[in-house]
Amino acid sequence: MTIGEKILQLRKQNKWSQDYLGEQIGIYGRRVSLYENSKSIPSTETIQKLAEVFEVSIDYLLDSYINTELSFGKKLAKLRREKGITQDELGELVGVHGRSIGKYEINQSFPTRNTLKKLIEIFEVPAEYFLSDISENIDKIYVTDQSLLPYIEKLNELDEDSKKLVLGIIDKLWRR
Repeated sequence: MTIGEKILQLRKQNKWSQDYLGEQIGIYGRRVSLYENSKSIPSTETIQKLAEVFEVSIDYLLDSYINTELSFGKKLAKLRREKGITQDELGELVGVHGRSIGKYEINQSFPTRNTLKKLIEIFEVPAEYFLSDISENIDKIYVTDQSLLPYIEKLNELDEDSKKLVLGIIDKLWRR
């Protein structure tokens, strides 16, 4: 469920109009409509106010937005951490402020085309890695260590119980 869908659902549960909700958080009802229809994304301040008036956590509102496994921001943060660099260091490498990298990582902002090209070069990933849509590319895997590919292919041939066993072992190794 998107943040807009959550706002709509919570507003309807409370039997509030868009104008009433807008008054509660200091915006116009038209802006609430834009959020609910995913035509606009609420600011951090507005998200905080929404969480307060609906009596839910900010995490609840943002869960599907920033925690989508294949979101641009999560991919960027993952690659940056794997490379062992800070947001400021990455910002310096691509010519933006570290705060901009932070905004990219929480999907509050999106890089320009030139910045995106630099990110692709730095992390040595195909553009599709950042730009792919989960619904279109659910079957694609981006593997930087090509020696893993034969094993991944063999995983596809296993029965479900064997796959669960292998994935359980991998999961335990990651948790070490």
